[in-house]
Amino acid sequence: MLFPERPITVEHIRAFCAKFNEGYRVEYKSTFDANVRDKIPKVLSSFANSHGGVLVVGVDTLNGVPQPSFQGFQPSPREEFALTVENICLQNIYPPLLPQTIEVAGDVAGHVFLVIEVDESAQAPHAIENSKKVYVRTGNAANPYDLADVDLILDLVKRRKEPFELRARLLERAKKRFNTHLYIKHADRGDKKTDLGTILQFSIGPRFPARQLCRQEDLKPQVQNSWTQGRGFMFPDPGSAILSQHESAIVLDAAKGTSFFEANVWGMLLYGAHIRVESDGTPGINLAAFLGYILLFAKHAAKMLQALGYSGPIEIETALSPILRVNWLHGWAGYVQAVPGSELDDEVTLVVPTTSEALRERPDSVVMEIFRHVFFSVNCPNLVDTPQKLEQLVRKGYEYNGWPPPQNLLI
Repeated sequence: MLFPERPITVEHIRAFCAKFNEGYRVEYKSTFDANVRDKIPKVLSSFANSHGGVLVVGVDTLNGVPQPSFQGFQPSPREEFALTVENICLQNIYPPLLPQTIEVAGDVAGHVFLVIEVDESAQAPHAIENSKKVYVRTGNAANPYDLADVDLILDLVKRRKEPFELRARLLERAKKRFNTHLYIKHADRGDKKTDLGTILQFSIGPRFPARQLCRQEDLKPQVQNSWTQGRGFMFPDPGSAILSQHESAIVLDAAKGTSFFEANVWGMLLYGAHIRVESDGTPGINLAAFLGYILLFAKHAAKMLQALGYSGPIEIETALSPILRVNWLHGWAGYVQAVPGSELDDEVTLVVPTTSEALRERPDSVVMEIFRHVFFSVNCPNLVDTPQKLEQLVRKGYEYNGWPPPQNLLI
């Protein structure tokens, strides 16, 4: 990130202009007129296809060198620049980019600057002009971008695969660690793992983990400071040791009972919990506990991702196993009721793509989408077939966690 400090001020822009000329990762425009808007797809896609960069609007240049004084430009009345830039990218770049656009007030009354930041993209190559042309940065101020050759495009396509493969490896490693914990804790005298019943595994992390977000030694304090109030306990339990494993910090039994939490330097988070119960001789999945855990884990993950400095697309994976002919139990009517579950599948894994901003600002909406996917997949559509029922489930999860009932859900 070329502008490391937030919020960005006009003083930051002056310091930036004194430090950086136009080049491989930096470009300036004096205004935001129609000509500049037409160039946005080429400029931003070339940043994403290279190593990321920033476009600063409101700065005059001479041969690529910023020229004082830096006064910004006069915007059109009531224009929402972030929305304008986003729409340009969605309509003209494929696959679409979602840059971060920041409006900064200038010293001159009524004048502003725009700072448009683009990260190196794991989805490269990004093409423009009806997906026919791919541009990359050249580092030359006179000709800052150029068409990519075939070999470079092939390299970009290869680069696109790497984050997906890394994400799969990181999740597989975390799940193996959780299974090892289950085995060690619940092995019988014959060294065989006892039948625990249904286990919930819930993972959240960057959709394209292309870089480490922190050093491993920074993970432990991040985990220690991230606690979130659960059902009569703090999650993760501050009394539990934080284990250090390769690239990861892990808390065993992070919630009450058999549970697990892992955070790694790539921003991938894995939560695990045992959710099988037996009530009045009836075994099954504790429905309220499932709802509460999903809400708790989502809330905690939003806090962790923000602490790690991650902002962008995320993927949420929910896995349940075993579930074949396992009832979902609840006592909302004053007595235990059993809702029949999956009739054919013994396990289910579901993925919901969203963003870290949505998880932080509209967590109940994200959780509703998870509930909808899960209960349609385990033969319980009647629990989630209306918005009112979904809202009721979220409120039951709040109730289970002992959280104050919200007047309005965060949707």
